[in-house]
Amino acid sequence: MRVVLVSIVAGLVLSQAALAESKKDWDDCISSDADRSIAGCTKLIDRAKDTKNNLAIAYFNRGVGHQNKREHAEAIADFNQSIKLNASDPAAYRNRGFSYAQTGEYDLAIDDYNQTIKLKPDYPSIYYDRGWTYAGKQDEARALNDYNRAIALDKENPNLFSDRGRTYAELDDLDHALADFEKAIALDPNHALGHANRGWVMAMRNKQEEAIAEYSQALRVEPGNADNLNARGYAFIKTDQFDRAIADFDEALKLKPDFEDALSNRGWAYALKGDSDKALADYDEVIRRSPANVDALNDRGSLFDDKGDIDRSLADYEKVLALQPDNGRALNGRAWAHGQKGEFDQALADAERSVAILKDDPNAIHTRAWIYMNKGQLDLALADFDRAVSIDPELAGAYADRGRAYELKGDRDKAIADYRKSLSLKTRQRYDDKAKAAALQHLTALAAVAPGAAVVAGSADRDATKPNAPIVAEKRIALVIGNGAYANVKALKNADSDASAVAASLQRLGFEVIEKHDLTLADLTRELKAFGDRAPTYDWALVYYAGHGIEVGGINYLIPVDAELATASHVDDEAMPLDRVLAKVEGARKLRLVILDACRENPFAAKMASAGATRSIGRGLARIEPEAGVLVAYSAKDGQVAQDGDGVNSPFAQSLLKYLGEPGLEINMLFRRVHDDVKTATSGQQTPFTYGALPAEALYFKAAGQ
Repeated sequence: MRVVLVSIVAGLVLSQAALAESKKDWDDCISSDADRSIAGCTKLIDRAKDTKNNLAIAYFNRGVGHQNKREHAEAIADFNQSIKLNASDPAAYRNRGFSYAQTGEYDLAIDDYNQTIKLKPDYPSIYYDRGWTYAGKQDEARALNDYNRAIALDKENPNLFSDRGRTYAELDDLDHALADFEKAIALDPNHALGHANRGWVMAMRNKQEEAIAEYSQALRVEPGNADNLNARGYAFIKTDQFDRAIADFDEALKLKPDFEDALSNRGWAYALKGDSDKALADYDEVIRRSPANVDALNDRGSLFDDKGDIDRSLADYEKVLALQPDNGRALNGRAWAHGQKGEFDQALADAERSVAILKDDPNAIHTRAWIYMNKGQLDLALADFDRAVSIDPELAGAYADRGRAYELKGDRDKAIADYRKSLSLKTRQRYDDKAKAAALQHLTALAAVAPGAAVVAGSADRDATKPNAPIVAEKRIALVIGNGAYANVKALKNADSDASAVAASLQRLGFEVIEKHDLTLADLTRELKAFGDRAPTYDWALVYYAGHGIEVGGINYLIPVDAELATASHVDDEAMPLDRVLAKVEGARKLRLVILDACRENPFAAKMASAGATRSIGRGLARIEPEAGVLVAYSAKDGQVAQDGDGVNSPFAQSLLKYLGEPGLEINMLFRRVHDDVKTATSGQQTPFTYGALPAEALYFKAAGQ
């Protein structure tokens, strides 16, 4: 961005009589104060007693006053009058051209600059002005030519070097760009624009710490520059400093409330920080203001995907593609979403288009590799995985997925190497955490298999899968909840990790997983309602809950993280009855399953008892008799308390994870094995139990041969 200082005096030539008659008005008209200038010039124009030339000067100076107030439409009108009265004044054409450029009328601006040059070829800054306008038209070659001519006339102007550097950068010539920015800073060490532009190049070269330093220097000179705050916030995101990024975006939005880029970037920072609700609020606000903002639609679609809301994710990508049919990012997102739903032919068609458009984008190539893997085309998958990690060697998710492809081909050593590589890398994308969790589980399983033993059963082409959505015939959906960060009692150590591990395991088994953590009562109500609405369209519906639960007066409740439960009478207002959870799975066509690791030692019970409860408060959860076709699994049978455990997962979750992916293990037998494992591990202190009954048909999380 250039900084232009527009002259206010235009060669004033007045008769002695005119000067004597209206000296004060002329003093005001040529004032550097915009409002004073406009008022004084207006009086002169309204009297219309001066010469034609002097009136032209009055219109010109009033136009300059409007320019300085960024009132460009009014400025253009005044310059039109000035030119009508004196068509030979180059300053009027130059200044009108400047206002045209500021309003995006680049061709009209260039016409005026050409006329200025025709009238006065050595007019100060005219080549700079025209070069800036060509740059606005994205005509970088002409812009560069004019900047060169401007610099030849004025080698001490840092703005010229800074703007020429931006043009070099647009031409992907970062070396020349950087040289110009450094020249601008050498001419003026406090040149904020030079520091900001140098920071921009550092960011493009992924030297984010240097970028932050340059933006910080620019902000020391111009503390109220919202653009530089936004740019520094972006660099903070790239260095995982999410709180500092959010602080910069907050400040930018205070300075410029309609700054959509800062609002969208703040949403991205919230999403990476794991605060999906605040991220969604920011994306929603951007889209409310600008429904055709494709970047915000893409970001929100990605967020919906991460939240397990595939249908809303697809809807956002469809909106982008209606606006821009060749938007590679939206095609990549839609490919991933179709893959999540098992629609791999549609997914591959979108992925092919995405790669053709984005070319060497590693994420697009990774998506296509993942789809090939799910279609059983492992050689094509491995070729794409290789290409993705060669472009971006830090792509943790791609290593995890390539490890799975190697595992399916029976190459144990390469699978282990890739799983380990994935785990060694920093998480940079939301998918990385899920992929790394899957890599850890596969690595653990492979470590238990002797070298040389068969890694997978059956043909690789038949059995291809991915960490979070294998090919399955049935539609399966799961709501996985981990409530650990309680506001009013001590946090549960393993609820969060238990839920994450179970979610990852279910994703590998073909479930569409909605994973939620630390839900308030309002959150829990909303998520259960949405899940219950979707369950009838699925064959399997499963709810897994890790957190506190309680039995009061013979009724079982799940406890949200914002509950206080000062007395037993508050439980109906602050907790979720288990019966409402069971009702949400009843619509599924085949399997309706609720798994509760919610019988942990409960600090709320003691608090309510001390308050003089009139309703009985049980130890653990009470026995239930669910409706026919619904199975409920407790981590500890009625009246018992489950252990949170000393490891990463509770004893119940650890055993459940052990058996979920075992091929050919019927569900009833699976829970019997979990029962025996946990009872043994806890020396008989905890005995898992199931209530209800399933149909006569044998049901498997993973069928034999898969």
